[in-house]
Amino acid sequence: MSTFDGRAKAWDQPDKIKLSIAISMCMTGVLNPDKKMTAVDIGAGTGLVTIEFAKHVKSVTAMDSSEGMLAVLGEKIGSNKIKNIKTAVFDADKDEPGIEPVDIAVSSMAMHHVKDTAAFAKKVYKMLKVGGRMAIADLEKEDGTFHGEDSASVKHHGFERPGLEKKFKAAGFKNIRFSTAYEIPRGKKKYPVFLMIGEKK
Repeated sequence: MSTFDGRAKAWDQPDKIKLSIAISMCMTGVLNPDKKMTAVDIGAGTGLVTIEFAKHVKSVTAMDSSEGMLAVLGEKIGSNKIKNIKTAVFDADKDEPGIEPVDIAVSSMAMHHVKDTAAFAKKVYKMLKVGGRMAIADLEKEDGTFHGEDSASVKHHGFERPGLEKKFKAAGFKNIRFSTAYEIPRGKKKYPVFLMIGEKK
């Protein structure tokens, strides 16, 4: 049982919903998805970003290592009669992508749980069609206080943009660019969230 299985049913708190909506809006604003496109959401969790993104594309595959998280998403899919989302168990550190290449790959607040980000970049690249684009949102480098004691599954305390860009360029991505998508308030601090866009030429 993963760390996230036990937390799945209580995951959708107002702060997470607000963050996911903000990130989804940034992603769709930059990527301009349409109903002819297919997409994958890597580290989809309970589908907060997946469901928003599904409104704009033909279909989305929601991938996550936590079966508990995907079960909650499955309940949402059923109760809301959503027809264009399917789920797949996927551990980004252990598994190879088992999907047909898609037009868009997105990931929100999941990459800091992935140990090998260079290998992750290669897997994201492999998931895309030629001409496809990726959009990844995650924490800027932080001092380790964001997760506090809740850090058992955390592999990185955010990321520095130049190092991340280097890894994704090495994987084959072109036209990589960054913007700030959101700032998460925690007590007296604010933790910036970046959005990284890139293309598979």
